[in-house]
Amino acid sequence: MQWLPSPPTDNLYKFMAIFGLWLLLGLLLLFAWFGYINFKLDEESRDNQHYYFSKNIELDITRRLASLDTKDTGENKLEWVPENFNPDQERKFLEQALKNHEETMKRTEYTLKSQTSRDIKIFEASGALWILWVYVVFAIGCPYFGFKWWYKKIQLPNEAANDIELKIKEASLLKLQIEISQLQPMHQTIKQLMDLHRRT
Repeated sequence: MQWLPSPPTDNLYKFMAIFGLWLLLGLLLLFAWFGYINFKLDEESRDNQHYYFSKNIELDITRRLASLDTKDTGENKLEWVPENFNPDQERKFLEQALKNHEETMKRTEYTLKSQTSRDIKIFEASGALWILWVYVVFAIGCPYFGFKWWYKKIQLPNEAANDIELKIKEASLLKLQIEISQLQPMHQTIKQLMDLHRRT
């Protein structure tokens, strides 16, 4: 006697396969998100380098401008300033360069407050990477085994049953045709008798 009802395996296999497809979709979105995070980290790293480079140049320019203010033109000279500039030309050139670097610092200042790198480190340190690998295994395994078992244990037996049913119908039709062909001479005989009767 069966105490527990047998589970509807057809629905279980289909559910497993469809659930696995949703997991695969989530996996694709997860990889797309990782790609975005990687791109964002690269962009932030590049902007952070630009920020500190501009910060250092700003300090150099400020010191050189202070030297020009005190008429001490030999102090804090910058290698990238043309040597043939007089103090006024150099001052204008440095003020424009200072303005450009201040704009760069303002544009890249967001990297000082960014938490992306810290969040990635916390994610790696928390051991969540193992959860990701388990998710990948389920995302690949569920649709594979779900479709495989559904095809092997449900679809193939159904196809075999349909083939058997089709063969039974074909055999029944053939038997009926044989019976009709056996009755055909008798029918022709009756028809001939009726024709004869009408002539007389």
